[in-house]
Order: sequence, then C-alpha cells, then structure tokens
Amino acid sequence: MILHEGNLIDNFLFQTPYEENSLSNILKKKKYTALIFLRYYGCTLCQLQIHQFLINYKKLEENDVQLLVVLQSNPSLVKHELEKNELPFTIICDPEMKLYKKYDIFPVNSKQEMLGSKTLEKIEMAKQLGLQHGEYEGDEMQLPASFLVGQDGKILYAHYGTFVDDVLDTDAIIDLVKKEK
Repeated sequence: MILHEGNLIDNFLFQTPYEENSLSNILKKKKYTALIFLRYYGCTLCQLQIHQFLINYKKLEENDVQLLVVLQSNPSLVKHELEKNELPFTIICDPEMKLYKKYDIFPVNSKQEMLGSKTLEKIEMAKQLGLQHGEYEGDEMQLPASFLVGQDGKILYAHYGTFVDDVLDTDAIIDLVKKEK
C-alpha cells in the first residue's frame, strides 16, 4: 500500500535494538513523527544520514518532532554498533523488510539507478567524517522513503525516494512542520 498525504497510517509493532513497541504508542509522544526509511546500518550513506539527524536532533525536538528511522538491520547488530553512542531517536529494525513491503518501498534494479546528483558528494562527506561501510544487510538496491505523520496517524507528507540519498533532512522536516502550523 503506497502511503499518500491524507491517509491514516496503520498501527504496527516493531523491534528496536532494545525493545518491542508499537507505532500508536510512539505517535502519542509528540505532535509530529518523521518516519524515515533508509537501507541498513552498515551503509555509509545511511550512517551519514543518522549522524546528521543526531547532530541536528535538538532542532526537531524544539519543533515537537520525534524521529523514527527504519533500517533493514538486525536488532543485535544495531545494538552492538550503538553501544558507545545511544541515539536520542528510535531505530526500527526490520531485517525481514516487512514494513518496506507493506508500504511499497521498493529497490531499484541496478546501482546506476540509485545514484542522484548529490550521491557522490555525500559519499565524500561520509569519508571525511571517517565513516566506513559495515556489514551488508537487506537489499543493497533498496530506495529510501520519508513520511511526516501527525499525532492522529494522518500522513502529512509522503515521499518515496528516487535514488539512494533522496531523504528528508532535518531542515526539510522542520519546514514541513512550519507549514502545518
């Protein structure tokens, strides 16, 4: 089921590196929830995106936004990787890719299809930060998706990425929230 603005998102159970929870429990905590689908924790571009969310997370909190990042990663692997640096936002582990399939977030057929105009620039940024590719998980060709969800479960914004780094960043999320106010 493709998610569109105005749709209500179904409740679902999910596993984090630390616990099981449900979307309905999480939505109650803040006025807005950014639900971001990336690839897997070992992906250098995904690590960069997580890093950028981490350094800008206070801006999200100031705008009553919480962040859920969905990865194709195994909970034990993410827990091991995060031992040193627990995140202020939730990582949803979906190694069987049930949520990706549920919301029709599909992979592409080739690496060439994954590359956008800023992909190589972002890979270089990740290298400069010392980020290194980790374990491969899930579907290497997976595309991302970004959703902004209201407290009532209504989809306020839906975007299916057309290349590997086509994801809302913190500033774009805040801009969307300001338009909702």
